[in-house]
Amino acid sequence: MITKPAVAAASAPALGVISDSERRALATMPLPKLPTLVPRETPATSITAAVAEAALPPAPAPSIRPAAAVESPTAAEISSLLSKASERTGLDDAQLERIARLQATAARGEQENALVGLLRLNDELDAAYNSYSVGNGESLWQIAAKPETYGNANLWPLIWRANPKALPQPGQVKSGQKLRVPRYPSLKAVTEALDYAGSHSIDGTR
Repeated sequence: MITKPAVAAASAPALGVISDSERRALATMPLPKLPTLVPRETPATSITAAVAEAALPPAPAPSIRPAAAVESPTAAEISSLLSKASERTGLDDAQLERIARLQATAARGEQENALVGLLRLNDELDAAYNSYSVGNGESLWQIAAKPETYGNANLWPLIWRANPKALPQPGQVKSGQKLRVPRYPSLKAVTEALDYAGSHSIDGTR
């Protein structure tokens, strides 16, 4: 049987033993200020009171910012209707002056009056059509090129799209037909018509 060699007691450090000089140093060392502990049996109300008595800085009040100004639906609609009316083609001086007056009305804060006026104006412009009686052998190309319509043959898609029942296809024009010709197409409609005419023939092929 192998036994471990005994370790001399003198070789182990003496735990918990400090010198007189170390004891004097600890006695004079300032201790940190510790918080007062609340006993377990202290009721919750006492805990609340103890917390209230502590010298703690008050929590900063939450910063409440005013909600960002949101454009009212009426103002947004007025802006949209003004743009719609202003982007019409073929408007005369009286109609342009009418738009300017309605814009000034909105700028004065009379939004309801401006809204009613712009709705009425755009309805009138949407419903404004000239009537054209198709002559013998005429095509939409020839009709669009006439001075009394658009003076531009490439705007024939405007007439075709305004007469979906009478003209299922742009090449099906018949003599004697009564066609509607929009009087005040928008810039967007004109641009789309020119693009379409540039990539499609009058018979509907590319």
